This record gives sequence, structure tokens and C-alpha cells, in this order.
Amino acid sequence: MYNNNTTNKTTSKGVKLVNTGWVPYGKLRPFALNRDENAKHSNRIKESTKIDGSFRAFSVFKESNDGYIDMFDTHHLYWGMSDTHDDELVPVNEVWWVDPNDDDAKYKYLKIANENKLNWTVLQHIKSLSDKIGGDYTFLYNMIQLYKKNLPIGAIVAAFSGLMRVNQDSPIRQGTMKLDEYRKSYGKLMCNEFANLMIKTSGSGLKNNRLRILIPLFYEEAKSVNSAVFKTYLNRCLEDLELSAQTDGIPTNDASLKDYYENTLKSRHSSILTNAI
Repeated sequence: MYNNNTTNKTTSKGVKLVNTGWVPYGKLRPFALNRDENAKHSNRIKESTKIDGSFRAFSVFKESNDGYIDMFDTHHLYWGMSDTHDDELVPVNEVWWVDPNDDDAKYKYLKIANENKLNWTVLQHIKSLSDKIGGDYTFLYNMIQLYKKNLPIGAIVAAFSGLMRVNQDSPIRQGTMKLDEYRKSYGKLMCNEFANLMIKTSGSGLKNNRLRILIPLFYEEAKSVNSAVFKTYLNRCLEDLELSAQTDGIPTNDASLKDYYENTLKSRHSSILTNAI
């Protein structure tokens, strides 16, 4: 860094202080495992910097062996400042204690730095972990891309994960999600059937995250009977859902949706399940 103002300092309480200084804009690089760009956010930053003439320092790791300086934050500031010449100096706050050549170490710090930030969507977490871990995260990311035209992302995630809500400490966000083959098969079935239902109803009566709550409720029945029986049960329930959606008869809050499933859908068609056992 140029004009470096501090050198690897730690306070008497053991708190590490970032190094501050200036680097050429062209040496900065968004860390590959961070979230993707939101173009609207970048454009807002671009316009705001033109108006007020100022911006905060970039949050970076030390320069890596390939000559670039990866950012663990301020990516949208970087994209918003894309008109900047590569040789222009820009301010940075450097996290000097993380190995810049160890992607695992950088990703671990990235997670810590963003742990309490709620502005990452579940899709951004899944995409980042797909790039980092692959496996089930890549599978889920691909399923989201396949079905998102007709289904809310929350409903797709619920179909495969069984989670009605993806909190900060959920396996999905923590990088520990595991999907067995039965869960994948169930998720595809539910996404296909509910996508068709959304097309039939034009989404009427099924918005506002209702599917995110309803879809996981079918899972216990799916596990207890064979696939043919479950599909018959599901189809009967979907017929009722279609009628309820057309009259806006589907509840909106979580507790009422669960009650609607148990006391309307399941109770009405439970004979399909019990006769199969």
C-alpha cells in the first residue's frame, strides 16, 4: 500500500486494527466467493458519489501473490466506481492478519464479517456456497434457476430443504446443508406440481410466501407411503388449493396455514393415506 498509516497494530485489549492506506484502483478485485453484483445497488452508489463527492474506504485483504487485492466487502462501491482509472489511488482498510493466498481463510473471514449482516439473501448465500463447496449447493442453485420463473425462491428452497424459514443459523447459511436422494426427488416433484398450480392460478391466492409454509408440510406424508399413493393424495390437495386460491380462501399467516393444511387439506383426503397403510 501507498501512504500506509498503520502497521499490523493490536490494541492492549487484543483487538486487531486494520491497516489504512491507498492502492491503485486497478489492483482491486471482488473476492470470487462473495455475493454477485446487484446492478441497481451499484448504480445508486455511482450516482450518490457524483452528488456528494465522497465514498468510504474499500475493505480488503493484503495483496495476493498474483498481484491483486481481494475485497471482502465494498464490492458494490467497487462496481459503482467503475469509471475510475486503474492507476488512480483509492483508500483501503486492510485486514492484515488473514492470509491473502488462502481462499479458505479468506472465505472464513468473509463469513465472520457478514455473520450479523441481514442484507444477504438466501439465494446469495446459496450461490456463494455453490462456488465454494459445490455438491448439494450447486444442485439447489441449479434447481432455483430451473423453477424460479414460476415459483418464489423461498418455496423452491423449502421444497428441497424442508425449511420454512432460512434463519442466520440455518444449515443452508452455515454451509452444512445435506440433501439425500429422497429429498431431491421430493423437491423436484413438489416444484413441478406447484409450478403447474401457479401457472393455472396465475399465482392468485398463493403469493406472500404461502407456498414456503405449505410445501414442507406434505413431506411427512410423502415419507410414510409409496410414491403413487402420495401423488394421488397430493393431486387431491392441489385441486382444493386451486379452488381456494381462486376465491382467496387460503390463509396468510404461518399458524393459520398450518391449521389449514391439517384441518382442511389433510383431514379431507386422509383416507387416501390410511387406506394405503
